[in-house]
Amino acid sequence: MQSDNEVYAFEGYTVWDDSKKMLTTRLSGIVTLAQVEEWIKQFNDEVHKIPNETTSSMFSNIHGFKAINIEVHKLFRDVVPRFLAAHGMLPGYAKLFPEHPVEVSISQGKVVKACAHVHHDEEKITRYHNELATHYEDYFTRPEDALEWLSSH
Repeated sequence: MQSDNEVYAFEGYTVWDDSKKMLTTRLSGIVTLAQVEEWIKQFNDEVHKIPNETTSSMFSNIHGFKAINIEVHKLFRDVVPRFLAAHGMLPGYAKLFPEHPVEVSISQGKVVKACAHVHHDEEKITRYHNELATHYEDYFTRPEDALEWLSSH
């Protein structure tokens, strides 16, 4: 588990792997506004590479992520849930904010069948696993566990 004093190097990318039919996104380190904006741009660029009428999975790895301020965190936090909702999946995060209903749709026949989230906060992830996980979405502290779970979906 990451302590408050532990600092990860910045890493931010998103990649569409057509052979695995998987979108992988990674964001870690102390992240600035410019870095999260670039990550969002690359995320959107990779999403556009997903062929129409494709069923895929998603690996969202933010182990070690720390926004430099609340504005960066707010900008970042909606990207993955909005993507999931636009591709046929009600994201678990929607249960956290019932005052903001999430509309699920399917864009160009692109459907996400499973999503694994990774984060370093063991307490938060345990709570999310217990309260938000479904047969198609789960939460992990170790990337290898998330990838193993995805491989079974």
